[in-house]
Amino acid sequence: MFIYSVKGSLVKAAAAALAVVIAAAVAAAVFFGGESSDASYYYPEGSIPRVAVKTAKELSGIKTAADRKALLISYGWDVEDEPFEIAEVVIPKTFDAVYTKYNELLKGDGFDLSGYRGKTVRRYTYIVKNHEYKGTVYAELLISGDRVIGADVCSANADGFIHGINKNNNIIL
Repeated sequence: MFIYSVKGSLVKAAAAALAVVIAAAVAAAVFFGGESSDASYYYPEGSIPRVAVKTAKELSGIKTAADRKALLISYGWDVEDEPFEIAEVVIPKTFDAVYTKYNELLKGDGFDLSGYRGKTVRRYTYIVKNHEYKGTVYAELLISGDRVIGADVCSANADGFIHGINKNNNIIL
């Protein structure tokens, strides 16, 4: 059995050291982490990371297969040229627990199906070719008219996963 005691002076010294480390980190972030309008300064040509936050304008006007594929590519997903499946889907008027949880997932990427309750929308399902999961993975777009109202990535397995279209959306169902 070991008994360890710390005197007040050691605690004060550790707190002071921690404060110095935090101050140095903040100073480095301010000095070296400033924003630049030229992202290519920080990243080699062709490797600028995509930001998957889309504006309302970017999520509307999606009319063709090329538009849908370009949208999925902008989120970082490499998909087949043609959809695996196109289906008409009715958004329920009342969300059960599953749909409520799914809508929360979509909200993590800026979507919300609440305004589409009871409406029929089209679901485009694409096979994803660059997901780290070893099985079949789909990217799904829910489109009303020419506007994307929801999107997710999921495995084909019944015991698999579903997560947001944005690779940074860590919500997994």
